[in-house]
Amino acid sequence: MLLLLSIILTASVLFPDATNEQVILGILAGGVVVAVIIALLTLALSQNGGNGKVSNDTVGSGISRNTWRMPPLDDLPPGKAVIPAKVWMVCCGSI
Repeated sequence: MLLLLSIILTASVLFPDATNEQVILGILAGGVVVAVIIALLTLALSQNGGNGKVSNDTVGSGISRNTWRMPPLDDLPPGKAVIPAKVWMVCCGSI
């Protein structure tokens, strides 16, 4: 929903004469339709059929998903700062 409101705000700033109630409602309706389609596709393509139950499959190391726990932070290697993360921190970190 926030994305739709951002699109409406951007459109109203870029095209102040072209944004009226009909355009805004059209953007909202189109966004809702796209969101419903994406939700239905995600539900149809999900592994467990979207029934909300977590399968008891094993994760990569052979440990059951139901019993796996996060290792202590001291045991984890330091995170790597990849380029997208650096760009995000520079652009949005000062907000």
